[in-house]
Amino acid sequence: MNRNLKLLDRFDKKVNIYELICNMAERVYQILNGATVSIDTKEKDPVQIAMEEFLEQGEENE
Repeated sequence: MNRNLKLLDRFDKKVNIYELICNMAERVYQILNGATVSIDTKEKDPVQIAMEEFLEQGEENE
């Protein structure tokens, strides 16, 4: 399944989508400023990295 759809499917019902977007934007900003990434990934795009982190976070909370 597409990563975008997984993210929306997992969080759309539980979290206000605008809150999710703000949280992801803040995390992307942190990654761009050199914050460490909490997951192992081959992705280079900070947006995709943030999405993977949020998906991993959601799996841990379930």
